[in-house]
Amino acid sequence: MSNANQHRRQSRFRFLQFRIRTLLLLIALIAPVLSFIRINQMEMRRIEKLQQHSAVQGWLPQMSSDLDPGITPLLWHCVRTFAGYHRLGYVKIKESNDIDLPDLSKFNELNTLDVRYSKVDFDQLSEVPNLRFLIIDGHWNEIGSADLPSLDTIHVRSDLDDPAYDCPRFPYGISRRTCNSVFHFVKKHPRMRLAFFATNSAQTIGIAEVNPHCRCVNILFPTNFEFPIYAAQDSATP
Repeated sequence: MSNANQHRRQSRFRFLQFRIRTLLLLIALIAPVLSFIRINQMEMRRIEKLQQHSAVQGWLPQMSSDLDPGITPLLWHCVRTFAGYHRLGYVKIKESNDIDLPDLSKFNELNTLDVRYSKVDFDQLSEVPNLRFLIIDGHWNEIGSADLPSLDTIHVRSDLDDPAYDCPRFPYGISRRTCNSVFHFVKKHPRMRLAFFATNSAQTIGIAEVNPHCRCVNILFPTNFEFPIYAAQDSATP
């Protein structure tokens, strides 16, 4: 009789163990999901406040299919592989020739800023704590003197289909002024690892020559890795 009681107690104990382990497993599975939802809700509240500013056009989540068409699959793959992005706080500034950026320093999750087709003062971005990925237009943006210690990726893009940017000397739309400006910026920022140019190799500067940590990737011709380097010139030279 005592053996039967002992067997029942052991069975109940094993069943209790099973329930406790199942409960712990469910907690381990559910907790990250709840944390992700809470963080996303916090980010969305911050982004909603940011979008109230007239200069901000919008925010897009982290999936590559939702990003601006200028961010090609090759670029996205390189960013995810080399820069280690898992979630993007993405803000795009409205098209304008000269604007004041909103106060972005309060948005700790903001690490991607798209200022294509806009000319901005990059010194305004020095207070953004986690800005790592910057997309700029290749026609008039000058970043050379900016102090952006957290930035490690620049994507310089031109719109090949826009006749407004037709230039005989630079048919692919990235001016030498912008190239030299990025050249000087990367040269003085050893943290820079990635620089992307949506152009042909003839208009691309060889940043790897001055910063061995920086990988240059040609977006339009990903199999062509020849990067002729421009002669050292003042960034203000057209």
